[in-house]
Amino acid sequence: MNNNLKIFFLILLINTLFSCATNKIKNIKPIIDIEVNTKLNPELIQSRKSFSGKINNYQYNELKTKLEKELNTKIPERKIILVNYRQKARNCISLSLSSRNFSKFTNRIVQISSRISADNNTSDYFVYEGNAFYKNLYQEKQNFKLDSGFFYNNIFTLHETCDAFIIIKPNGDFLKYYGGDYFSIVRTFLEKE
Repeated sequence: MNNNLKIFFLILLINTLFSCATNKIKNIKPIIDIEVNTKLNPELIQSRKSFSGKINNYQYNELKTKLEKELNTKIPERKIILVNYRQKARNCISLSLSSRNFSKFTNRIVQISSRISADNNTSDYFVYEGNAFYKNLYQEKQNFKLDSGFFYNNIFTLHETCDAFIIIKPNGDFLKYYGGDYFSIVRTFLEKE
């Protein structure tokens, strides 16, 4: 079994164990008006895509400026940028979770991203598209920012899977990935010189 699947199943196991705790969670429902694939099958696997490359110094500075405007924050100099993105899409394995477990799963994703980012000189951000599944959950979380359409139309232009990320290093190296269970991919790219 590859590392991505092991990590995903570990997160699911942890979330299942935590689901026995008595926490009050508001009635959170995904907005589903399309047929969603929540199974690990060939369609979901084919929806996973990655793109890597390098942008020049001018392009990096332009992109950083646009990201700062969209995220409404100053991105520290010489920090790697990680944007975690959530959108409505046909392939979304995390929708197989109950509302309660999805909320806990989302909290765990933020914790994992923060820990990996702290260990790798990275600033991480969380953005959700206006029609994302569990939009009401993301609205309640301080870590998540609503996409004005910039990310959807300019950065995350494929809309086949509900999870995606982009990493941009100060030297211009970047990796964009569409698909869930991606933190082993994030860690590998961040640790690569």
